[in-house]
Amino acid sequence: MPWWTRHPGGRDRDGGDRAGARPALRRAAADVRGQLPVRAGVDRVRLIAGTMGTRSWRTVAEFALADA
Repeated sequence: MPWWTRHPGGRDRDGGDRAGARPALRRAAADVRGQLPVRAGVDRVRLIAGTMGTRSWRTVAEFALADA
C-alpha cells in the first residue's frame, strides 16, 4: 500500500505537510544548482538489486569499463 494512502490529508511520512516542504526544497535546489553539472571519471560499474526489506540489497555484478 503506498504511503500516501496510509497518510491522508497531504501529510508526509514524518507528519509534515508536503506543501510546507517546498520552500526548503527550493533553497536546497538553489544551493546545489551552482555545483552542477558534476563531472567524474568512471572506470567501474556495480549492479545492485534488493527490496524494501532490511539488508536485502546485494551486488549482482561488478565490472571494469573499457578505456575510451
